[in-house]
Amino acid sequence: MTTPPVLLALSVQEPWSTAILDLGKDVENRDWHRSPGLLAQARRLVGRRLMLHAGKTFDDSGVPFIRTLTGQRVLKTDCTLGAVLGVVTLKAVTVDGRPTSRWAACDAVHLHLADPIRLTDPIRCRGALGFFCPDDTVQERVRRQLAAQGVTL
Repeated sequence: MTTPPVLLALSVQEPWSTAILDLGKDVENRDWHRSPGLLAQARRLVGRRLMLHAGKTFDDSGVPFIRTLTGQRVLKTDCTLGAVLGVVTLKAVTVDGRPTSRWAACDAVHLHLADPIRLTDPIRCRGALGFFCPDDTVQERVRRQLAAQGVTL
């Protein structure tokens, strides 16, 4: 029997993680220009599925921005903090400084995300900066939920 691949996770503050999973946000912006290790790791992960972890912080400034782009208002009471909410595929990493999506900030590292799948039940876990590897229990719970939703990794 083969060992399932380890899924790395990326923490994103709410309401941005909800925008990724539910509202078409296809780029996550990072200030990694001076972090060659994180940038190299991101490039190695292109094509892989990542867990999307909602950090414990809610970014109030995101609410009007998201509403302007989508017409949707995401409130803190609608969000789960400190949990894996779903999975996405990292499609590309760009650093050219030009926005490539309406969600892309100027002069940021752009993590291009696709194929978002929201878990039916968020899985509480501790986040971390950069990419991180949740423990085996979280990994297994994510795999089980995805399998129940008909998703194979």
